[in-house]
Amino acid sequence: MLDYAVLLKLGLRRSSPKCFFRPPVFPYYFEIYKLNDQTLFEIPHPYTLIHRSELINHAGGEDDCWNYIVLPVSRICNGDMGRVIKLEVYQADHPNIPKGFALTTLRKMLIERELVIPISRLDGKLSNKICLYAPLCHEVPLHPFHYYLNKGLTLRRIYATDYSSSNWNVQLHRRPLHDIDSGRTPYEEAIIMAAGAIIDVAQGDSVFFGFGNTQMEQYIATFSQENHIRSLLSNYKEALYGAQVAMGGSAQPMDNNTNRIQSAATINRAVGTKSMSCLTPVLNDIASLISLRAESFDYHIVFIFTDGQISDVESSMQVILNLAKLPVSIILIGIGMGDLHQLLTLERDWAHPTTGEFPCRKIVHVIHFRSLVEWDSAIKILHYRSPPADLFRKEIFTPLREQLPGFMRIFRTAI
Repeated sequence: MLDYAVLLKLGLRRSSPKCFFRPPVFPYYFEIYKLNDQTLFEIPHPYTLIHRSELINHAGGEDDCWNYIVLPVSRICNGDMGRVIKLEVYQADHPNIPKGFALTTLRKMLIERELVIPISRLDGKLSNKICLYAPLCHEVPLHPFHYYLNKGLTLRRIYATDYSSSNWNVQLHRRPLHDIDSGRTPYEEAIIMAAGAIIDVAQGDSVFFGFGNTQMEQYIATFSQENHIRSLLSNYKEALYGAQVAMGGSAQPMDNNTNRIQSAATINRAVGTKSMSCLTPVLNDIASLISLRAESFDYHIVFIFTDGQISDVESSMQVILNLAKLPVSIILIGIGMGDLHQLLTLERDWAHPTTGEFPCRKIVHVIHFRSLVEWDSAIKILHYRSPPADLFRKEIFTPLREQLPGFMRIFRTAI
C-alpha cells in the first residue's frame, strides 16, 4: 500500500487588520505534536513531538511563512485523520516556554486548506495579536526515486570545474591540483568517479563549465552521451589550457589529437597563493540553463569540483535560494587538502545572513574526495569492504534519493 505525505506550509499572521503587531526582537519557530494512543490521563506526557521548524523573523505581514515541510501521514497521526494535533509557537529567546498553542486535526486542515488557527496563550485566553495559518496543506504520494525514472524523468548532468589559482598552491595542497604532467590529476580522478557513478541512469546531453576568479573567462561546452567520460576529460583539459593562458602561464597543447596539455609550473609561483574562486557566476549560469528547461520532465545533477577556497559564500547562498525551487541537486566535491569549511556551510541548514530566508528544500551535498589516494585511505581506515567506486556512487545517490522526490512532492504534485 502506497503511503502518503502531507505538504504543509505554516505562517504567522495578525489576528485583525487593525492590530499593528510590532516585529519582535527574536524570531519564532514552531513545533508539531501528535496525541498519543493513550488517553490524556494515563500518561504524564500525552503528546509526541514530530517536527520542529527553523526560525522565522516575523514582521507582521501575511508572507511571513516557514518553509515547506513534507511529513508522512503515518508520522503525523498514525493514519487516524481525527487524531488531535498540537502546534506550539516559541520565541527564540524563550525556547523552553511556548508563546502559545493551537489544537486541530489533519482532517480539518486538509478540508479547509487555508486554515487560520488563533494562538491560545498559556493562561487560556486567545491572543489578540497573532494567529497561526496554513496557506498550503494537501496530500502528496510518497513515490520513491525510481518511480519518477520509470515515468520517463530524464536525469541530466552538469559539470563545473574550479580553475582558480589557489589550485596551484603547493603549500596548501602539497601538489598542483591541475598538473597533468605528473599523471592523472585529482580533478580528473574525481570527474571519472562522478561520471561513472551515474552513467547508467543519466541521459541526454551534458554541459561542462570551467570557472575560477572574477578575471577568468568562463568556459562552457556541451557534449553528448556517446564517449561521455572521454569527452568530459577533453573539455576539462581544454578549459585548463584556457585558464593557464589567462593566468599568464606558458601552457601549450602538445597533441591536438589527444588534447594533452603541457602545464606551466610558474603559475603556482606567480598567482597560486592569492586568488580564490567565485562560485556565484557559474551558479547563476546553471540557474539560467535549468530555468530554460523548467517545463521539461527533467532533473539536473550538478557536480562542482573545487578546492573549497571560495570568496563569495553569501552571494552563492542567494543563488541557492533560487535553485532550490528548480529541479536540481548540487554535489560539491572537495579536491585537494585545503579547508572545506565553506563548502560545508552551504550544505548545512542555513538562513541567508542578510534576508534571513531559508531554502525551501535542501539541494546541496558535500563529498570529501580530496584525491583518489586519500579516498582509498579513508575507506581503509573506516574498514569499509565495498570498492571505492561503489562507496562514491552511494555518496551521490543517498542525497539524490531524498532530494529528487522532495522536489516532486512540492512542485510536481500531479505526477
